[in-house]
Amino acid sequence: MAYKKPMPVLIDEKVNYLKNNIQSVLRMGFIYRNCLNCIEWDEGKEECKRFKSRPPATIIVYSCPQWSQAVSDDDIPF
Repeated sequence: MAYKKPMPVLIDEKVNYLKNNIQSVLRMGFIYRNCLNCIEWDEGKEECKRFKSRPPATIIVYSCPQWSQAVSDDDIPF
């Protein structure tokens, strides 16, 4: 039997929209901890303010032990 290359998985536009919204809700609700919702993350420079460097991709996605969220009025930027 000859090898038959599998067809690529095509993600429907509606499924992709739903996936992006779920990821956004989890990220902004602090359920899913990562660099993007850490108080130490600098959006403009795309780096960690605590360590003054850009973390590896796995740390950006999965977080690190030093992850922290805003807990006082001084941390709120408005």
